Amino acid sequence: MYYKDDGDLFTVCDTNPDGYGVTGQLKTLNSNGTGIITVMTLDDGGDSNCDSDNYDIIGAKSYSMWVNWHGNSSWYESVVFSES
Repeated sequence: MYYKDDGDLFTVCDTNPDGYGVTGQLKTLNSNGTGIITVMTLDDGGDSNCDSDNYDIIGAKSYSMWVNWHGNSSWYESVVFSES
């Protein structure tokens, strides 16, 4: 999963033809800062293309990307990032 700042485009790609897909999620803190919420979910697998969508990253609010390979139950988190 990767993020392109120009246009705030998020993309998740299943690059391994192993029969399992991948899910990517974009997460941030909820409005009162007490919990993490998922603001976008992308799934890819079973085709030769990646899946993408836009989400407007706003100011100093912190976000992180999470990826899960459907072959196990582990989620992997990116570094935390923001627009500022």
